[in-house]
Amino acid sequence: MGEIYRTKDTRLKRDKLVHQEPPVEVGRAAFKQPRILPVAQRLRCDSLFRMKTLRHAGSLARVVGLMAVVLSGKAWGLGTENFGDRPVDPSPEWPEGTLAVAESPGRVYARWVNGAEFFCYRGNSSTFNEFLKGFAAIKAPVHQLHIKAGSGKVTSFKGKEIMLDWRLDVTAGIARAHRLSKGDTEKALSPRLTYYAGGDGFAFENVILPQNIEVVLSDDLRSRPQEVCRFKEALEWRTAKGRWREFVGPFLQNQRDRLEKTWPKGRDLPIGGYVEFQSSLARKYLPDYKIYIIETSVHSISRLFAVSCQGELTDLMPGGFRSTESDGPLRNEMFSGFVGKQQIVIADADTAIDVGKLIEELVFAPGRWMYLKHNSNDFRVFKAWVFSNEGTVRDPYWQWYAQRSDEGWLVSKRPVGPPASSIEPLRWRLVLDDKGRLAEVMH
Repeated sequence: MGEIYRTKDTRLKRDKLVHQEPPVEVGRAAFKQPRILPVAQRLRCDSLFRMKTLRHAGSLARVVGLMAVVLSGKAWGLGTENFGDRPVDPSPEWPEGTLAVAESPGRVYARWVNGAEFFCYRGNSSTFNEFLKGFAAIKAPVHQLHIKAGSGKVTSFKGKEIMLDWRLDVTAGIARAHRLSKGDTEKALSPRLTYYAGGDGFAFENVILPQNIEVVLSDDLRSRPQEVCRFKEALEWRTAKGRWREFVGPFLQNQRDRLEKTWPKGRDLPIGGYVEFQSSLARKYLPDYKIYIIETSVHSISRLFAVSCQGELTDLMPGGFRSTESDGPLRNEMFSGFVGKQQIVIADADTAIDVGKLIEELVFAPGRWMYLKHNSNDFRVFKAWVFSNEGTVRDPYWQWYAQRSDEGWLVSKRPVGPPASSIEPLRWRLVLDDKGRLAEVMH
């Protein structure tokens, strides 16, 4: 039954016969039987059907495999890696704020394996301090900074070695489900930051730690007593550095605003940032304080500050040393009050000379620093030996003397070097209380 007619096959460029079946009645509707396709076309369609079937079967197999990972507790290597600062694909399981930290400047490498992801970074202390601010702002139960000995490095999938200064670890997906099934808490799954102490990137002493970051020293670092002391000292001064940072920013801005009103237009303002002052005498007699110098040549601006380990801040020389009498000694009540609180006992001439040297270092540190600032660049710490022969057996240009007086000690220095180095020598009057402790300083 049906009809047979001839038609043109344009692909093969020949005639062919086509068999058309008659309509089949199904209820009220009449449908035509489907046309019987040529053999080659049938084979092509059959192949496409099989390919789609295999693709769906592969997706199902992957889903079943992932479920098997979670249920069995085994993890196979499903991973990716990226070099440089390519955009980060976040997980919805990450705590709020994690993405912004992961995309911080300095990223050199990233790896994802089964949901466990880490990001590697290189940079200086300023970059790391900004990273710490973002890390501390992540909404997580805990913020831990792990410090490890040695240099930081990882190896890519193809064996390439990547150096790093710090890394951020984040857990999500299969890795997170696996750890939760093993009893880990949300606190243990918080993002973790690791700093490598043996790298050549920057010193940890320049790091400013937010208060909510908990520091964990690794076992390999604890086996090195000197390293432990160095990091413990940095942690002890965390409060002091935070207090100074809160103060100095607004202070400098206020001074700039004040100077702009009277300073000639087109000239740079004579005020910059700040620098920390260090010396062996300061460590010996002022162990509980950090000394900071404001970078300015304007003497009306307070230029010397002390910050205690607990964060107490003292302006050491507001207005400098002044005299209330025309021929009287020069005094500064704030400076005398500060040194008096230290309860320094001066029982012999050597101690008196040491204290006299310390006072001179502190009083002249702002001016000497500005001299150095104009003739150098990129200093963040001013050490006293730059302008002295600290650590040598004998100062070749000056000789120090200490003489007993009714009120305590009179400390002075006299030039013994070439005549060209001779200037008016200073004399410090160290007034003691009834227990032999330093109570006031005059010169």
